[in-house]
Amino acid sequence: MPSASSAAKFFTHLDALTQSIFNDMFGSEIWDSTLSDIADIQIGPFGSLLHKEDYVSGGVPVINPMHIRDGQLRPDGEFSVAEQKAASLWLYRLREGDVVLGRRGEMGRAGVAGAQHVGMLCGTGSLILRPRGVDSRFLHSVVTSPRMKAHLERSSLGATLPNLNATIVKRSPAPKAPSFVQAKFAERLRAVEESLITAHRATRSDDELFASIQSRAFRGER
Repeated sequence: MPSASSAAKFFTHLDALTQSIFNDMFGSEIWDSTLSDIADIQIGPFGSLLHKEDYVSGGVPVINPMHIRDGQLRPDGEFSVAEQKAASLWLYRLREGDVVLGRRGEMGRAGVAGAQHVGMLCGTGSLILRPRGVDSRFLHSVVTSPRMKAHLERSSLGATLPNLNATIVKRSPAPKAPSFVQAKFAERLRAVEESLITAHRATRSDDELFASIQSRAFRGER
């Protein structure tokens, strides 16, 4: 099995390559749409809906900004709520393909919800972008792009801790992308991902070969 550091490196490389492709295709275009044109936006529960004392261990995970790393959603069972509480917050439960965006701290931190994340909760410090007429990977690339990060940093509220509200996110600019352009973007992503997986497997094979040789050497075997 790949180590955590190896997996993190893979996703870091994948994110960087994805952004390179996105910037090549859309970076110089005029962004004359908004995020509200391509996604339904739901801010996470706030106020009296979710308290610190609602958190339990081993329940339904809550996705806060700290759980979005390397462009991936990484839930922690220690930050969860009981199923009964999660059921009462049905509006904030994730569906496959949702993009979860952190709205506090580092701007442009986002991850796509996979099948394993369905039913988890969007936390108070995050918001859900539910794709409408676009692919999840495309939407994720929009909100994590340097151009969007710079916009969100300029538009965020709060002097010490940058903070976004739903209105700011809804009005944020986005590129128009007809379905055939999205298909081309997805095709380029698939090609890059396949190449990266091949390279990653080769690296793992080298590591495994080294470990085998090291083990035999330690036992005095040839």
